[in-house]
Amino acid sequence: MPIHLFQKTFQDIRNIARLRQVLAVLAQYGFGWAVDKLKLEPRIFHRPTTNKQKEEQLKQMSIAQRLRMVMEELGTTFIKLGQVLSLRPDLVGHEFASEFEQLQSDVMPFPFEQIKEIIEEELKKPLKDIFFIFDKESISAASIAQVHRAVLYSGEEVIVKVQRPKLKKLVTTDLSIIKGLAKLAVQLDIIEEQLYHPIDIVEELEKALIKELDFNIEGRSADRFASNFAKDKSVYIPKTYWKYTTDKVLTQEYLQGVKINQIDTLPEGQVDKKLIARNGVRLLLRQVFIFGFFHADPHPGNLYVLDNNIIGLIDFGMVGRLSGHTKEAIADMFIGILTRDIDKIIRVFIDLDAIDEDVDRRALYNDLLDFIDRYYQIPLNQLHIGLIISEIWQNVAHHRIRVLPELTLLAKALITIEGVGRSLDPDLDMISESMPYAKEILLNKYNPRRFIKATWETIYDTTRLIRILPEELRLVLRKTRLGNLKIELQHLGLEDLIKQLERSSNRISASMIIAALIVGSSIIMVTGVKYSFKGLPILGILGYIVAALLGFWLVIAMLRGGGKF
Repeated sequence: MPIHLFQKTFQDIRNIARLRQVLAVLAQYGFGWAVDKLKLEPRIFHRPTTNKQKEEQLKQMSIAQRLRMVMEELGTTFIKLGQVLSLRPDLVGHEFASEFEQLQSDVMPFPFEQIKEIIEEELKKPLKDIFFIFDKESISAASIAQVHRAVLYSGEEVIVKVQRPKLKKLVTTDLSIIKGLAKLAVQLDIIEEQLYHPIDIVEELEKALIKELDFNIEGRSADRFASNFAKDKSVYIPKTYWKYTTDKVLTQEYLQGVKINQIDTLPEGQVDKKLIARNGVRLLLRQVFIFGFFHADPHPGNLYVLDNNIIGLIDFGMVGRLSGHTKEAIADMFIGILTRDIDKIIRVFIDLDAIDEDVDRRALYNDLLDFIDRYYQIPLNQLHIGLIISEIWQNVAHHRIRVLPELTLLAKALITIEGVGRSLDPDLDMISESMPYAKEILLNKYNPRRFIKATWETIYDTTRLIRILPEELRLVLRKTRLGNLKIELQHLGLEDLIKQLERSSNRISASMIIAALIVGSSIIMVTGVKYSFKGLPILGILGYIVAALLGFWLVIAMLRGGGKF
């Protein structure tokens, strides 16, 4: 690859050593072919020597497994990239999405001395003046932060989440590298942009990481959940201690309970598994359909069982948001699936602007009909929402339907909570639990009051338009009369044609220059000039040489089908 293209693409990367490390790990796990396609110069990247034994081991693994191992070895940013891709089976397929779901972010804890230094720097006080007791041993350590138990001087037990040192700098560097590699992959046609949208995925990753690296956002999300469920006695949200919270340190109430997948360790009769399963499902459904603000990662490690079958919810770093319009679309699709109304489902896709003009709607209709027929007349309590969503993703991927990022988060949350619920109660009927919420959304959608409100808004907008239209028309006519009206046209899809025309015109110009040099040199040869070499005019010889070099360059450029000419 030309060095100027590399420099232009990676001009924001400060740590070239990190780039070499990323490429080396890719090559180490059998992706050297992809690195070779980048055509990097040897001084930028030189493939390391291969280990024959490791090569044989890697041959036994799938590409998805090896890619997951690459992400785990490269750390936080790449693990988060895998987690983002695990939510996009419509882009990467089910094999890769399933494999990326297994990404482990558990890492070795960093030393207590660094924990102490970060806390004191962030909270501007000595650690001993903030906490009466601070446990030096972490209770969990992940790629972004690790958590310690502590006790405030007020006697309240808390957990303190501390961000890893220098993490933001590493993430910034990694994002630059990933963004640069994505641009190069598109420029060199290694990845099809229209199909996989690599730049969009990197931007989605960047947004997710920015949010997760600011613990203030996580604290505000916890407060919002606490406000939403303040009157619900079946759920408890831990309190955030804002006095001891910054963007790198989060202090929250410690929950006295057990993880939901460990309730078998409790004495028999102390908990009602079926009640907890139903409350867990309803907890998520209320977040989705009522508040439009939901916990996007309700795995067993984030769900606790407290006294009196109360569910405690923790870790609000990953949340999803749904607009009223999106909630209505989800409810419409849900009802469409249950009533076998394919037209309604397709209308939802259209309403969400998920279908392009080139989608074969007849084929989509037939595939959706086949999908629904497989579940027709099956009792609701035997339907698994995870299987239904998986099949929907297959149709989405096959027909290249665009999926909103918030819907992929929702799908993951629904599948996760169903798995947790069925582990407690195998007879859990999540479809039936969802029905009342979907129906309530649709009833509100067609509420007469809402219709009246929408009508008044339309009348107001129309009145305003009528009021400003004459003035706008006068302005347009005035500009037309004075010759100041400008119409800006934008061509789409003609970039390649323009490049070809530029190349063709350059080649014609070059040919004319070559012809002129040959003719001029020939005239000089005939007429003769003062300075000569072995009886031949030096100026004429130089003209022939320049014409030959330009001609040779032109022929090569034409044969390669590219170049400057």
